Amino acid sequence: MTTALLNKEFNQTKNHKVYSINKAVVDKYFKRIIGGERVSGRSIVQDVIDQKSSFAPSAHIQSRLVKNYYDDLTSEDQAILSNCVILAITFHKLVLGNSTELGDKAWSHQEGQ
Repeated sequence: MTTALLNKEFNQTKNHKVYSINKAVVDKYFKRIIGGERVSGRSIVQDVIDQKSSFAPSAHIQSRLVKNYYDDLTSEDQAILSNCVILAITFHKLVLGNSTELGDKAWSHQEGQ
């Protein structure tokens, strides 16, 4: 789950806005569940790297970073980093982009102090 405090009017309102999104939403957004199992996100991240992603056409990862870092990681670490990248993309699209692609309940929002 990813949780963030976002409120550009915080200085005036003194209220936090808490946004949360969980892994199930990410899996649904990227259609990662096949036969009840979650598939790897590495191919999704590779599509983002190659700028072939229909899910995140505006996301860009510099090829220099891939060559110098991602490619040198173990398979397990690539999977972990891939999950982080697709979680960030989903959060950006659904919460910051105010998308309703998965319905209003895809992410939660609470106001508090």
